[in-house]
Amino acid sequence: MDVRWITAFVDRPGRGFDAAVAFWASVAGATRSPWRGARDEFATLVPIDGSDAHLRVQRTDDGRAGSHIDLHVADVREGVAACKGAGASLRRDHGSYAVLTSPTGMAFCVVSHRDEQTRQRPVVIGPRGTATLVDQVSIDVDPEALDTETRFWTTITGWAPIASSAPEFVPLDRPPEMPLRLMLQARARRSGPTTCHLDLACEDVPAAAAAHQSLGAVAGSVHRHWTVMVDPSGVEYCCTARRPDGGRLPPADSGG
Repeated sequence: MDVRWITAFVDRPGRGFDAAVAFWASVAGATRSPWRGARDEFATLVPIDGSDAHLRVQRTDDGRAGSHIDLHVADVREGVAACKGAGASLRRDHGSYAVLTSPTGMAFCVVSHRDEQTRQRPVVIGPRGTATLVDQVSIDVDPEALDTETRFWTTITGWAPIASSAPEFVPLDRPPEMPLRLMLQARARRSGPTTCHLDLACEDVPAAAAAHQSLGAVAGSVHRHWTVMVDPSGVEYCCTARRPDGGRLPPADSGG
């Protein structure tokens, strides 16, 4: 399957939607495009540096709050067939795009590639001028589903697993032109269907967390390589100590 670009969506219900859009536009160094869709439910977060967009927002009508990804391919029909062959289930086929679920329940879309090719540069935020970048989607799986989901995402992207900082994390080796990394993450306990959340690479995690709090986020648990954050709409994401210019941890901290 020829994945040429990946877009991540911020999916939020009407309550808290405007605050979430404003927050993610700010931390992503982007401006919101005009609304589109039958109910003006979609918009793109357009990077101010002129690069191609890899973040979009969607107002949901079913109370759903979280994220999903779009895989951009040259041929949607071939992409859908490849995903189904690897174990995905087709939920809805809209012709120009399709909604599927991974083997253990994560929703994603296969869409047509529209010549996106320029990755965004790191974004400088906060009074201390720290560099950050929304650059990773963490796929959250129950422990017993980690191998299944890893095989699935490796098969459909062609990206091989790489060494990580801990066994519960399985990052995939993205091509250099891709704007988003994918990483499989085993949950500490069973929580149901597979979901995903967004991660930022930060040169200074405490400084990035402080800047995000000034924009309405709340800091949660602090770990060696990341801090869990909650955006203004109540959804978790992470500020991680990976390099914004490449997505990996600094060499002294090993892979991941």
